[in-house]
Amino acid sequence: MNAIERAVKRLPDVSTRAHFEAFLKERSIPHSADNWADLIDKRLRPAMQDGRVTAAELIRFYREMEEHGAQHVLLYGVKDRAVLKRLFQSDWTKTKFCARGDVPDLDAFLLPDGDADLSLYEIRYDRRGQYRTFVMKFCTIRQTVRFVGEEERPGSRFARIYATEPYQAVNVIRICESGLCEVRLRSHKRNFGYQAEAHALVGLVPDVVTLDGLREISLSRIKDDAFDKAFHDDLPGAFRLRHSRLSEVDGPTLELSMGALDRGLLDSKYVVDGLNAFRRSSDVRTDRVGFWLVQEAGEDEAPTVIKIELTDVLNEFAVSRQVDVIHYEAILDILLKDGLETSKR
Repeated sequence: MNAIERAVKRLPDVSTRAHFEAFLKERSIPHSADNWADLIDKRLRPAMQDGRVTAAELIRFYREMEEHGAQHVLLYGVKDRAVLKRLFQSDWTKTKFCARGDVPDLDAFLLPDGDADLSLYEIRYDRRGQYRTFVMKFCTIRQTVRFVGEEERPGSRFARIYATEPYQAVNVIRICESGLCEVRLRSHKRNFGYQAEAHALVGLVPDVVTLDGLREISLSRIKDDAFDKAFHDDLPGAFRLRHSRLSEVDGPTLELSMGALDRGLLDSKYVVDGLNAFRRSSDVRTDRVGFWLVQEAGEDEAPTVIKIELTDVLNEFAVSRQVDVIHYEAILDILLKDGLETSKR
């Protein structure tokens, strides 16, 4: 089975139906179906056969869905400009890196092997705006727990039976010509330990970049700006501050959240007054903040909510669900709104 056919079969694992239906709709292909099987067999395959969907278009869509959202992202800056020069101004990648033996061919569209853990399976050059980027994709084998059914036990009691199954998590390192380095890790239920995972992932490619060669890009200023009305005035109207956690050193913790979709924390005078009073202390720090990006839907459809969390790790943020590349880059631009070079704190 070639990579394209494997990608088609894996579409339900990497994409949402809404994104895939939008992909078909953009190409004037019928996009309604009762389930994924019909979407693939009755919509996609005929369109691929008559050329309305090309292999290049499907690859681009597959990569976009696989690489953006439902992730925890750690942001770094590359310290040594020589690393960037080697990646972007020489043929080092082809002549040295790809000659390593365990590195795939440059720009080849590949999918990870079923049992390959912590394996580098795809590398390519791409772009982020005006800058070129170098993308590396890794497969990590994780375990998930699936409900199987119930079993009757003595005394008319029932026990719920679960099974542990492996699954493939795709993680990404993207290095930008500007010096930005993102380590994107597929979210998991433990919801902690991503920093250690990022360090381990970088450790797999020491000939590209090392952990010592990276500096953390602090998101502390963005956390503080989250309470500034002027900051919010610059954001798209659908971005709203939804929750926050502040703490005073050796003192109390204040946690706030907003339930209504059409409002944010700063829309409440009482919340603003309480925040201002709590933040008067010089010992108060902002541990976490969360934004919601609300995408309005059709008349009979519920709006889509993308949750963006700035965690208590200095350089980490999380995106709750899969997003397209446009929304991901917009989120990244907001977090780096002051520019990479001013984020060295």
